[in-house]
Amino acid sequence: MVAFRLRADDHEGMVDAERRHRSGYRVTRERLEGYADAVDGEWDALPIYETFPNSRAAGARAARALLALKPRPTALLAMSDELALGALDAARELELDVPAELSVVGYDDIPAAAAAGLTTVRQPLVEKGRTAGRMLLEALDGGTPADVALPTDLVVRGSTAGSVI
Repeated sequence: MVAFRLRADDHEGMVDAERRHRSGYRVTRERLEGYADAVDGEWDALPIYETFPNSRAAGARAARALLALKPRPTALLAMSDELALGALDAARELELDVPAELSVVGYDDIPAAAAAGLTTVRQPLVEKGRTAGRMLLEALDGGTPADVALPTDLVVRGSTAGSVI
């Protein structure tokens, strides 16, 4: 996993169980929990590299570290398309065949994801912005906005092998 920040500090690197459990960022924590659910809660089977900022360069750094592990991962799941695009850059540097040797999945479905053939989870970015604005206005009016779950879709492209999906 290539993860966003778990806490507001200068840490970049592999994440241990204590750091994961003490995550102060809801989105990061909830995405990690969802990823763990997908592998039946087997956290020990999931190497997690925390990086900042949300950039292609940070994704490449994280991917290089994860791909140096023994055994080397056969798939990288990144918390954003920017991080995943960096992972693809690192795979090219290491001369790994994507998707034959390494599958890479991002999150967001930014325009660059389609251009790169990146498999990703699409979220409705415009609707997300509208909803965030509405919730902010409700909070400013003294209300307590309800949690909202927006739909997502898996967009399969050329960065994943068939057995991963």
